[in-house]
Amino acid sequence: MALLPTHPTLLKSIKILSCILIAGALGLALGKGYATMENYPLPQFLEVLFWIGSCALFFHLLEGIAAAAVAYGRRENNPLKAGIYAFWTGFVGLYEIINRGKEVKRTTTARSSNNQT
Repeated sequence: MALLPTHPTLLKSIKILSCILIAGALGLALGKGYATMENYPLPQFLEVLFWIGSCALFFHLLEGIAAAAVAYGRRENNPLKAGIYAFWTGFVGLYEIINRGKEVKRTTTARSSNNQT
């Protein structure tokens, strides 16, 4: 049983939607900060969206940290790049980074077994 659907178009759509929503959450957080500095209250529906966006930003931050840690543990060239990618794309990006390491391990194992014969 797969965690994610494997259709490439669907995965790409999820990543694009995730980037748009995270950008919106960042914009809403900046807007909330500006409104607070100017003593301007936000409408109630924007307050609710702000808290939902804050939760999404927090979990995407955790996913980015996890991806950077995985990339660092595998001695990849740039773990920061992997962390930023996972932050913007969410779980799909983290899943790709984890599977990328498994694919590299499989190809390395296959090459070493071919060289031994």
